[in-house]
Amino acid sequence: MYNIGIIGIRGFDVLYSGFETFVKHLVQKSDSNKYFYTLFCRNIYQNKRNANNNCRLIVVPVVKNKYLETFFYSLVSNVYSLFVKQLDIVLYLGVVNTPLIFLQHLAGRKTIVNVDGIDWQRKRWAFAGKIYLKICERLSVKFADV
Repeated sequence: MYNIGIIGIRGFDVLYSGFETFVKHLVQKSDSNKYFYTLFCRNIYQNKRNANNNCRLIVVPVVKNKYLETFFYSLVSNVYSLFVKQLDIVLYLGVVNTPLIFLQHLAGRKTIVNVDGIDWQRKRWAFAGKIYLKICERLSVKFADV
């Protein structure tokens, strides 16, 4: 059985974006004898109940903030995921969630990054955000297996 951690969604039942929709379909349609998912969700969007029999939710505490919510969610999820010993693969949804991807690499895990466009080129990000996204993009290219 493959144990897959997913970092980059707000919550399992929340259909805020395409990433949440993707994860919901992936988990529900996967063979529960072959795949088990650990989903890192944000506490402000997700209640604590389990999604179904082939996944568990780890609810990460965050403070709703336009600039820092995702940053802190990513850091906490990455560090916490290192203590979930049974993970074989970590799937990152968006480069913004990859600042510590190299730690997964050092832990011997396979990593997959699903990119949602070239985020740093979007007008909504201030200069500091663009720099952070460029750094995450470079780390993703260097350390991701796929």
